[in-house]
Amino acid sequence: MYLDIDERQGLISVSLEQARVAEKSGDKEGAKALRENAKRLRFSVVEEEVKKNPQFIHQIAIEAMADPQEGPHQEFTLLLFKYLQENLDLDANP
Repeated sequence: MYLDIDERQGLISVSLEQARVAEKSGDKEGAKALRENAKRLRFSVVEEEVKKNPQFIHQIAIEAMADPQEGPHQEFTLLLFKYLQENLDLDANP
């Protein structure tokens, strides 16, 4: 399934909003599932690229482990790297 960037962003926003609603109503499992869906939507573009070019994970690993900025960018890159490892069963070692 291909989604353009606007459709994807809309689905991510709706998923995160529904997660907040679920959490407020006490549905922690539903909130977690909705957040996981948002994460999957957010990372699916990179996931497809890594499937086409597995060497791309090496660059992501380098950025995740050695980003000198140490801030939101590094946290995002590390989260992306872990997501890809878990979902694609890829090894970052050459």
